Amino acid sequence: MEELLSVAREVGGEHHHFKVIQLPVNLAMTEAVRTPTQKIGSDRVPLLEAAHRLGVSVVGSATLMHSQLTRSLPEQLHSAFPGFSSDARRAIAFAQSLPLAAALVGMKSVPHLEENLECPEIS
Repeated sequence: MEELLSVAREVGGEHHHFKVIQLPVNLAMTEAVRTPTQKIGSDRVPLLEAAHRLGVSVVGSATLMHSQLTRSLPEQLHSAFPGFSSDARRAIAFAQSLPLAAALVGMKSVPHLEENLECPEIS
């Protein structure tokens, strides 16, 4: 990413338009959070950290992994994201816990929308 940003500055100057990237990030695809794939100076860091350091916003896609993360999540995730009544909402909460500008979630029905807007119950 540092190299791409350098190219953007070279082509567009300091007012270039390389400000946002989109990538899949969800409970099953955590590479952007945990795998140090990016070189920033002499450091190797995960993509989300690199984006933050470089001032690039990140939009997360595949938040529910084409509905695969809407059911049958392990009990550990129920504990990690308490207060939610569905696995879909837990998967969304995971994305919301990350330094993302937005997490994209596709929904086909009003009940899905209402469920996915749920706030956790605090006890």
